[in-house]
Amino acid sequence: MGPECPRPKISDIDTHNLIPSISIMQGQKLTYAVLSRTRNEAAVDALLACLDSELSEHRELALSTLMQRREAKVPAKLLARWQQLKTTDYLLLRTRKTWFEDAVSQALKHRGTDTVTAIAAAESLELTKFIPVLVDLAETVETDEIRQRATAAVLKLAHILGGRARCNRDAPTIRNPALERLHTSLRNISQHKNVALADAFLVLSLWGDSNLRRAMSEPSAIRELLLERFLHSKHTGVLDLLAGTIKRRQMDHHATALICTRNDHAFRRVLLNSITPAPSSVVVNNLAKIGMPTSCRGGEALLEKINEHQIPALLHLYALSGTDSVKTLHLITAVAEKRNPRYDAAVYLALSQCSVPQSELMVRAALRLANCQEDANLNDHTRLLQRLIALIDHHDENIVRGIRRVLQPLHAESMMHRFQALRPRSRRILGRLVMMIDPDALHRVSDAIRDPVLKNRIAAIAMADALAVVDLLSESFEHILQDDHLEARITAAEVMANAHGDATWQLLKKLADLPECPVRDIALNAIQRRSEDTMKS
Repeated sequence: MGPECPRPKISDIDTHNLIPSISIMQGQKLTYAVLSRTRNEAAVDALLACLDSELSEHRELALSTLMQRREAKVPAKLLARWQQLKTTDYLLLRTRKTWFEDAVSQALKHRGTDTVTAIAAAESLELTKFIPVLVDLAETVETDEIRQRATAAVLKLAHILGGRARCNRDAPTIRNPALERLHTSLRNISQHKNVALADAFLVLSLWGDSNLRRAMSEPSAIRELLLERFLHSKHTGVLDLLAGTIKRRQMDHHATALICTRNDHAFRRVLLNSITPAPSSVVVNNLAKIGMPTSCRGGEALLEKINEHQIPALLHLYALSGTDSVKTLHLITAVAEKRNPRYDAAVYLALSQCSVPQSELMVRAALRLANCQEDANLNDHTRLLQRLIALIDHHDENIVRGIRRVLQPLHAESMMHRFQALRPRSRRILGRLVMMIDPDALHRVSDAIRDPVLKNRIAAIAMADALAVVDLLSESFEHILQDDHLEARITAAEVMANAHGDATWQLLKKLADLPECPVRDIALNAIQRRSEDTMKS
C-alpha cells in the first residue's frame, strides 16, 4: 500500500473566497424570499426579468418565486413570455399545473393573439383536461396554424391519457369527457374534415369503452373511417389499440382481420411488443386463431429487422401461427444458435409447441445429409436437419429435449425398418445421426433384437449394424446365432463382418466350424473381410 494521503487542515482551506460565496447564495435566497411575499407589484416584473438569466439556478429561483405569488395576472404574464422559457422551466411548471391552468384556459377560449402560445403551453405541460377545447380549435377553419397546432396537441395529450389507461392508470374524470368530445367530432367529420381527430379518438380509447364498441358494432360511415385509420394510421397509439385486441378474450373480428392485413414495420414492432416475451394464455389462444400476420412473415430474415428484445415474442408467434414448419424451425434454430441465455426459455417453448415436418421429409433429409458432401447441395429440409443436429450439445437441456422432440422421426424406434434397404455407407452414416439424436437408441435396439416377431428382429439386427453397436450386443447376437430362425442367423452373420470386437470375432470362428451351410459360408466371408480390414489398418 502507498503512503496515506495527508488530510487537509482547516487552516489550508481558502476561507477568504468560500465565505463570500456562501454569503452570496444565502443573500440570493433571502432576496427571492422577500420577492415572493412583498405586495409591491414591481416584484413580478423583476422576477420575470430574471427568467432571461443564463444561469439556471437564477431562472429556477425566479420561476419558483413567481409560482408562489397569488396575483391572478402572474400566470398570464408568464404565458406571454412562453416562447422565452426553456425545457427545464416547463418541467418546473408541471409541478404546479393548477397554478397555471386558468391562464391557459382563458387564452384558449378567447382565441386571441396568444391562442397559439396557449396551445403550446397546454401541450408542453401535458394539460390533458383541455382536450375538449383543443378539439374545438382543431375543428376550426380560422387559421391553418391554429388548426394544425391544436390537432397536434390533441394527439399528444390523447396519447398520454390513453397510454396511462392501457397501463391501468386510467383517469376517467379527465379521459371520459375528452373521449365524448372526440366521439362527437367523429360524427361531424364530414363538416370539419380533420381526419387526424379520428386517430385521436382511437388513441384515447380502450376496447372496453362503450363509445368505441358502439362505433365498431354498427355499420356506418364512422366505422368505415375507423377501420380505414386502423389500416393506414402510423400513430403509435392507434397501432397499440389495434394490436391490443389480442389481449382480449373476445376479439373484434374487424380488428383481427386488420391485424392480419397490415404489412408495415411500425405495426410489426407494436404487435410484437403486445405479444410480450411471456404471453398470457389469452394471447396464446388468440394468436393461434388469427394466424400469421402479413407484417411478421419472412421467417429467419426478420431477425435483422426487429429489436433483440422482440425476438422471444417472434418465436412465440411462429410457434403458434407458423404455417411452414421448416421456415419456423429455421427461425427457432437461428435464435438457438446465438446461445444467449436470454432467449433459452422462448426457444424451448417454441420447440415444444411448433409443428414439425412430416416424418418422410425428415427421413429424406437425413438420407440426403448422409450422402451429400457439399453444403451447397443441401435443400432447406437438409440444412435444417444439419442445424438441429449441431445444436444437440446446447448448454440448455430443455432446448436439447425440444430438439429431440422435433427429430422424433429419426429416433431408433421410428427408423427401425428403414436401414435394411440402405447401402452400407448410407446405413452407417445415418446410424451415426440416429445415435447423436436418440440417447435411448442402444436400449431400443437391444429390446427389438429380442422381439418375438421375426421381421422386427431382422430390422433390429440391421439397425445394430447401422449404429455400430454390434460388439456391444454380442451376447444377443450369440443367442440369435444359436437358436434363431435361419434368416435372422444369416443377417446376424453378415453384419458381424463390420464389427471389430473380440467377442464377435470368436462368434464368427465358431460359425466357421459348422458343417457346410449358408451361415458358415457367410461367416467365412465375414472373417476374410475383417482380416483384410485389419491388414489395411
